[in-house]
Amino acid sequence: MKKLLFALTAAQNIANGSSIYTDFVFRKAIEIGKPFDAYYNPEIEENKSIIENLPKNIVLHKCSNTKELEELLKSIHFDVVFFGNETDTNVRLPEDVTPIIVIHDLRFIELPNDKTRYLYRKTPFERFKQIVVSKFAPNYDSLNQKRRISHFIDNPRLRIITVSNHTKYSILLNYPQIKDSQIHVLASPYPEIDVNRNIKDCEVFNKLNLGTGEYFLIISAGRWFKNSYRAIQALDNLAGKKLLKNKKVLVLGFQKGAKISRVKNPESFIFKNYVEHETLQCAYKNAYCFIYPSLQEGFGIPPIEAMQYGTPVLAASTSAVNEVCGAGAYYFNPYSVMEIENRILHLLNDKKFYEKRRQKGIERSEEIALKQNADLNELLKLIFE
Repeated sequence: MKKLLFALTAAQNIANGSSIYTDFVFRKAIEIGKPFDAYYNPEIEENKSIIENLPKNIVLHKCSNTKELEELLKSIHFDVVFFGNETDTNVRLPEDVTPIIVIHDLRFIELPNDKTRYLYRKTPFERFKQIVVSKFAPNYDSLNQKRRISHFIDNPRLRIITVSNHTKYSILLNYPQIKDSQIHVLASPYPEIDVNRNIKDCEVFNKLNLGTGEYFLIISAGRWFKNSYRAIQALDNLAGKKLLKNKKVLVLGFQKGAKISRVKNPESFIFKNYVEHETLQCAYKNAYCFIYPSLQEGFGIPPIEAMQYGTPVLAASTSAVNEVCGAGAYYFNPYSVMEIENRILHLLNDKKFYEKRRQKGIERSEEIALKQNADLNELLKLIFE
């Protein structure tokens, strides 16, 4: 049996998709009784529950920095090191160690910048700074991602896991030295959701005077590449034309001070920060429609979550989104505010089409769930066998 070291640092920022992915794979490996070593950074406070009550066959190590990790790799021989994202992949590995690295996307290589990015900053100084950086160093994030990847991409023992064909071919396009056989495409696993269960946090929506089917939902509004600004503008335009049919707009993940909340019809909008998992599930379940205008995704879990509840999804026709959502979503050009308005108006005015979109979403979510379960088994075999 291979001796494996699992990089838990990738799961120590639970606010992003790759962290949720790593957390889930770690817990599933424990659930099926796999023995392995893992390391975490004791200086990171987030998601500390992941290291609690571990079984005896899991050996846990503390590594606060790259130097400590390299010392661990020298003191104990490992056959494989698993990284759930690019965190810590700048470490120097012994020549006989196989790195298995999950590349979820090449987001900043594909999408270096966007002209609306400064609007997501919270203060005048931050907005001014972003304008300057975007003008004089527009490829700053792209260069950083390329630098991170350069630390491991030429390792002859490298094995890559990615979550979509879109990302696979983006890797092959940008790194022609990588062989097709080095990349394994396996759908992003995610905890199963019981769509029929009672969700306690629905009381939150009662306080906001939001009932079932009375609002459009947008999430992750604090991240510029999620493109919430253009969707908000489209909804604001429709509200101004009295075409929203008294529907509200619930915007989650909003950072106070950001200018994306500057709308002409504020009575139609509710801006909230990030919410707990249960509250988010309640938001998906009770929304009239979930809008996913993201400019770049390696997979895209949120629309699948919404579809499971029978909530119609409007989504951007970019990157891996249409690969994952398939016929389950109704698509738009995410750079066109007018086209987003067009799709929203169609859903609002055509009840038969709305019901069709709802049913197509449920069917697609079921298809993806089957693929996720099958691919999870393959993923665990790839890592541990």
